[in-house]
Amino acid sequence: MTRGLPHGRNDSGGSSDWWKCWMMALLVAQHTSEVFGVADEAHNVDMPDLQWGMNAARSRLLDQSFSMFSTRARRLDSALSNIATDLPGPESQILQEFRKLISNKPFGVLDDWNVEREPNCCKWTGVECNEQQRVIRLELSDAQLDGIISPSLGQLTSLQNLNLSGNSLVGNIPPELSSCKSLQVLDLSHNNISGALPRDLGSLSELTALCLSDNQLWGSIPEELGSLSNLVVLEMESNMLTGEIPWQLGNLESLGFLKLADNNLIGAFPPSLGNCSKLQYLLLGGNLFSGSIPPELGSLGELQFLSVYGRRGAINQLSGAVPAEIGNCSSLRAIEFRDNRLVSLPNTIGLLSNLQYILLARNWLSGPVPPELWNCTNLQWLDFTSNNLSGSIPPEIGNLRAVTKLELAANFLSGELPKELFELTNLTYLQLWNNSLSGAIPPEIGKLKFLQNFNIGMNLISGPLPNEIGLLSELESLSMYVNGINGPVPTSLGQCSKLKVLNLGTNSINGTIPMEALGPLTELEVLHLDTNYLVGEIPDMLGVKLPSLRFLFLYSNMLTGSIPPSLGTLRNLTDLYLQNNLLQGTIPDALSDLHGLVTLHLANNSMTGSIPPSMWKNGCSSLQVLDLESNHFQGPLTPCLGNCTKLQVVRMGNNSLTGDISAVDFSRLSSLISLSLALNNFTGSIPTTLQSCSRLVLLDLSRNQLTGPIPDFSTTGLQGLQVLSLRRNNLTGPIPSWIWGLPRLQVLDLSQNFLAGSIPGAALSGLLAYQSRDTGKSSIRANATSNFLQFLLTIKGQEWSYSYVLLAATAIDLSSNILTGFVPPELGRLVGLRYLNLSGNQLTGSIPAIGSMTDLEQLDLSNNKLSGPIPTTLADLRSLGVLILTNNDLSGPIPGGLLSTRFPNSSYVPGNEGLCSLPLTKACPSNFNPKLTNFHSPEKNPLAPSHLVERLEYSGGPEAPSCGGLSDTVSVAGLAIGVAVGFFSVLGLIVFNRAVWDFMFVLPTRREPPRVYNVPYGLFRPRTFKETST
Repeated sequence: MTRGLPHGRNDSGGSSDWWKCWMMALLVAQHTSEVFGVADEAHNVDMPDLQWGMNAARSRLLDQSFSMFSTRARRLDSALSNIATDLPGPESQILQEFRKLISNKPFGVLDDWNVEREPNCCKWTGVECNEQQRVIRLELSDAQLDGIISPSLGQLTSLQNLNLSGNSLVGNIPPELSSCKSLQVLDLSHNNISGALPRDLGSLSELTALCLSDNQLWGSIPEELGSLSNLVVLEMESNMLTGEIPWQLGNLESLGFLKLADNNLIGAFPPSLGNCSKLQYLLLGGNLFSGSIPPELGSLGELQFLSVYGRRGAINQLSGAVPAEIGNCSSLRAIEFRDNRLVSLPNTIGLLSNLQYILLARNWLSGPVPPELWNCTNLQWLDFTSNNLSGSIPPEIGNLRAVTKLELAANFLSGELPKELFELTNLTYLQLWNNSLSGAIPPEIGKLKFLQNFNIGMNLISGPLPNEIGLLSELESLSMYVNGINGPVPTSLGQCSKLKVLNLGTNSINGTIPMEALGPLTELEVLHLDTNYLVGEIPDMLGVKLPSLRFLFLYSNMLTGSIPPSLGTLRNLTDLYLQNNLLQGTIPDALSDLHGLVTLHLANNSMTGSIPPSMWKNGCSSLQVLDLESNHFQGPLTPCLGNCTKLQVVRMGNNSLTGDISAVDFSRLSSLISLSLALNNFTGSIPTTLQSCSRLVLLDLSRNQLTGPIPDFSTTGLQGLQVLSLRRNNLTGPIPSWIWGLPRLQVLDLSQNFLAGSIPGAALSGLLAYQSRDTGKSSIRANATSNFLQFLLTIKGQEWSYSYVLLAATAIDLSSNILTGFVPPELGRLVGLRYLNLSGNQLTGSIPAIGSMTDLEQLDLSNNKLSGPIPTTLADLRSLGVLILTNNDLSGPIPGGLLSTRFPNSSYVPGNEGLCSLPLTKACPSNFNPKLTNFHSPEKNPLAPSHLVERLEYSGGPEAPSCGGLSDTVSVAGLAIGVAVGFFSVLGLIVFNRAVWDFMFVLPTRREPPRVYNVPYGLFRPRTFKETST
């Protein structure tokens, strides 16, 4: 709150008249030396400091505009301008009405607003009056006031400055304020004011500053604001304004500061803004503009800051080329067009000699880096991250001697790093990750003395790290992950004493963990040495020398020995990744001292022993991810697991854990998302306390020795469950009805149990996820725990471990039980189902028509008691790759077309003695005259030629002609052309589409790299362990 004039007196003292006249003349002439001075203060700083510079410039414009357009120039050095009397001011009652609507006054700023204690309102806090004792200024900013703005303020007809910013005021802007015809500054920013903007504000002809940012205003911008010819500052960012920017704002010839960012404005960029010739700051980012940037902006010769960044994920963004006329804006210091769809920069960009910041990250720029930029020698920050730039980094980049931040990441740049790059000795921030840069890091890197952050990850860098890396004494973050760097880590790295982040993961670094280089890095917080060729043991001194460590990633190496107990001294450690090594021994009790541990990964090692009881009692208060899969752990799963109330992921599969699982209390694990205890020796029944895990997405208790029925979870329900696997246990009883009502279920595996009863056809309508072909687009794939939603699924006779459950897997496996009844025809509604296995039961009746399940890839109905013909609609399942119908009582001809040519005899026999025709050698009886398939039946296909039907009518015997040859159903020439076109289309998609290339050959993302880089990517991967038969 401004309290410089608590009683309406000015205490600044001594400002001479000649100085004031000079300042006003300077402002009238629209000189901008003070604004440039702020920009000079922002020199050599980051973007947050540039934002501070803009805010400072805005404040100066507010103060200047108020003094410039005052109807009565106040004599600041004269006591006559603020004569106070003891008589009540004529406007005391108006201010009292304002005070009544303020509900909260925490600082007591309005305590002296009392006519009994102080009759003269001109002496009240925040009030300033003129010589006639009329209120001209009300300054109550940042006072934490609650309440609404009283309409009575409209009666202050002499009011020139109203500043209520930085409070918690609600309600609407009173239209009565339009009666304050002398109002010059209206600042209501940073409140909770809502409603539409009053159109009557356009009648305040003396208004020079209108500041309404950071409220909840909605509706369109009134075109009447275009009548405010004296307006210098118009600020309405961070509201909910909609519609287009009215073209009438182009009439504001005095406008110097326009800020409409972070609203919901749409439409084209208004060309009329090119008429605002005195505009210095144009901030319109974070909206939904479309179309191109108008060339009329080239008329803004005084423009210094141009920001029209897009909103990420929005559909409407600026597109096309940046107009050449931008080169006429000779005063430009900053251009920000991030997150749009701009395709090119003009040659005239090189004319902007004052340009310091150019930020075009996440656009569609292509080709080489624009060479004209090398003429902008005052550039301090260049950000072209996530475009489509190609070619090499040219030597001319050495012209940018003033640059401190250089970001060219996530493009298609190639070639070696030019030596001129390392002549940019002012660099503090260098981002080149996710390109195709090659060659070695040269020794010249040691010249970058001020470098603080260097990221060249996800490239083709090779060779060892140079010893000169140790000369980077200011380095705080070094990231070179996913390259081909080899050799040991140089000991000179230990000279980078300020290093906090070291990421050398996914390279070819060999040797042991280099404590000579790591030991001196006492400030290190993040250490990535994962996915290399490191050998030996984890040094015991690691936990002693690196006390600040928070993230330790050593997974996917060849480390041996045991986990050193000294890691328990790392009090700040939150994430410990040691999986996929050759570690042995037990989990040290000292890890239970890591009370802040959030993630613990020890999977795929050879560790033994039991899980320390102390971990459950002391060390799991913050634990969210516990991954102990594929080791040799023994012993029971302690009931104290329920103490880890923040657990989200528990993976203990493929161990030798034993005990009664029903003794574990899961009722307190309300945050649990994934629980995998498969391939152990657990006994007992499924815990009923699992019903409290309402956020559960994956439940895998398969391959244990569980008994009893599946519990009834219908009362609370696990409605978010997407994977339920209880395979290969000893479960009995019927399949409970609540399972058929899980709307998000995608994988149901209850095979190899003793479940009885029938499959309820009507209840299948509750499986909503199976009824959509877009199931694989589930949002949980973006969840931080999605990497740990793994499960086993039998596909085409082989077990696979799915790493991304929700990308494509939709399966129902009820095989090897004692189910009875019919195969329900309602299965045809599950159009998103890909794998269906009902084999090894006692199902009867015929195979229903399921031709609508066009995504089905595997159908196994073998070893049942099915009878009747094979329905011809199975020929419509073009995605079907596995069909197993053996050991049933099916009869009649095998439908022609796809079923007769795609699948071998082993799909139908042994069993099914009544089946005949191709691909079997058994011919159908002579008295059988079938209209066999959708392809050959005139009823099904009226376009089938009559001579083709005649060929299908045969009278039996060994000389009977075969039916449904390939040439009878398709054109061989057309098939060849289709195969060729399809092949080259897919090949072109892989080669020229970066996203597809990265999906198949690189990493899950081409943008910001994930924290874990060795998580299996793709639909599935083979299981790495050998399963023992039961």
